[in-house]
Amino acid sequence: LLIVLVVGFLVTLVVAWYHGEKGRQRVSGPELLLISLLLVMAGGMLSMLGRGETVPSAAQIVPSTASGDSRLAIAVLPFDNHSPNPEDAYFADGVHLEITSKLSKISALRVTSRNSVMGYRDAETPTPHVAAELGVGFIIQGSARIGGGMVRMTLELIEGRTDELVWAEDYDRPYSIEDFIPLQAEIAREVAAQVRAEVAPSEAALMSESPTQSLDAYDLYLKGNAAFIAERKEGLGHSRDSEGFYERALQIDPAFNVARARLALSMTYDLVAMTHSAADRARGLAEGALSDVPGLAEGHLALGRYHALRGNAEEALRHYGLAEQANPGDAEALRETARLLRETGEFDAAIETYLRAERRDPRNPLVTRGLTWSLIHQHRYDEALDATSRYEALGGVETTVFEALAHLSRGDKPAARDAVERVHRSEPDIHRFGIILPQRVVVRASTDAQRRESFEAWQRSQPNGAGLFPSCAEEPDACAGRARYHEMDGAFDRAAVLWDSTLVEYERRDSTLQGIGSIALAHVNGGNKAEAIRAAEALIEREHDLFFRKPISRILLARVLAHFGERERAIDLIEELLPAPSWLTVHT
Repeated sequence: LLIVLVVGFLVTLVVAWYHGEKGRQRVSGPELLLISLLLVMAGGMLSMLGRGETVPSAAQIVPSTASGDSRLAIAVLPFDNHSPNPEDAYFADGVHLEITSKLSKISALRVTSRNSVMGYRDAETPTPHVAAELGVGFIIQGSARIGGGMVRMTLELIEGRTDELVWAEDYDRPYSIEDFIPLQAEIAREVAAQVRAEVAPSEAALMSESPTQSLDAYDLYLKGNAAFIAERKEGLGHSRDSEGFYERALQIDPAFNVARARLALSMTYDLVAMTHSAADRARGLAEGALSDVPGLAEGHLALGRYHALRGNAEEALRHYGLAEQANPGDAEALRETARLLRETGEFDAAIETYLRAERRDPRNPLVTRGLTWSLIHQHRYDEALDATSRYEALGGVETTVFEALAHLSRGDKPAARDAVERVHRSEPDIHRFGIILPQRVVVRASTDAQRRESFEAWQRSQPNGAGLFPSCAEEPDACAGRARYHEMDGAFDRAAVLWDSTLVEYERRDSTLQGIGSIALAHVNGGNKAEAIRAAEALIEREHDLFFRKPISRILLARVLAHFGERERAIDLIEELLPAPSWLTVHT
């Protein structure tokens, strides 16, 4: 306002100077020039003032390489749980997933994935910063309460940039199929109307469909949704809780197709129990659901994961594409597509897809991590470092480890050591983790003093003193990780002690593939050729009982054979893997 007043005063002076006499007078050239200069100066000063705002814009947060999506962007933050009974906490998470899913079916909207918004639960981050971090124009926040046979939902739609309330509403409805399912569609339509997003008739019909006529089945389905979110957030290799809820829902209503598809999807994440019979059942569930509801995104996503685990990349990509078409606002199908492209060596296509997924799911570490790996593999180190800077905002020491990896891959060891120094400062006992690759990165880029200091810090943290390693019985994976650390540090005597302890624990509990693999490595380090080969071959045999197979077991056997001098057999094993597309068989 002050700038406008000052410039207006100066313009008045110019006019008065040239037109001080009475009567009509022509505007001269110098007068126009002076007024134009004053207006240009005012515009420049206002522009500079506007750039001084502290809240970043969405364009500053979201990578420009992924800016081709011009749809209205919206994020649904986790709902607060206001239910009086602690056992009803599932309701807020289950309904949040349902509302997000219905909004994602509107093709005019780009809805941020639930993986990115869950980090804002109980956070007090100002709305403009949340909107900027997620790259959206609108934020939905609210609460959910269930009790006494009634549902109460309170929702607010906020303009992200200005923090202005656009719309708010309280809903009180009976908790019944006839009332609650239509309420969700009503909320989605109202949000779309408030942001002026067009809803196609087919989309409106899809949102309004009732998936079941049983309230008990639907309640179990919501519990399954909440469990599924928790399992994926924790990165679990199983889906036992969510599967149990979906199974019980289907016992009540066998025709509950969304529950069938979600059960199939959960089963594809349960890698520990993914036998051939379990995989066949998951496929049958998904195909049955799609037979009744052809456009069901969850069904196509489950079949995509089934075919990806089977090694049929072409069919998996087809189903991922259909899942994205059915649910155009969701990022899950894009993320799975990018991962499959990376695993089959299509790194350029994977990078492009990861960038699209990052646009929809900007705060999901899995997306940014996969993007970073792909960029490093293609020697696009500057872009990889730029991705790690975005990853850094998500927290965790692994971000800086990836930065060190990018520097090491390009041959810049001083920069890698600088990154590792930051790792040591933020996590002095980094070597307590059983993470092989980050350990190797840290060890390769660390100085001897740094490695010794970090490991001694871990030793001091042990309750029974240094050198006793009391956690081997409880955490054999971490014990194996420390053994590898000692090997890389040249302390082979310490490593041998740890490998012996690890071998005892894994032979006592050899039920997992990782355990059998570590047994083989323990025998390698102990010089026991016959036992090492026997364990590696057992790992391959054990995989025959599982539906999915990875090349890692044959690589392990090749490594064991090469270690003991049987190089021809090792080469034969590797050559058998070359025809199948994977991250091992990329041609550059």
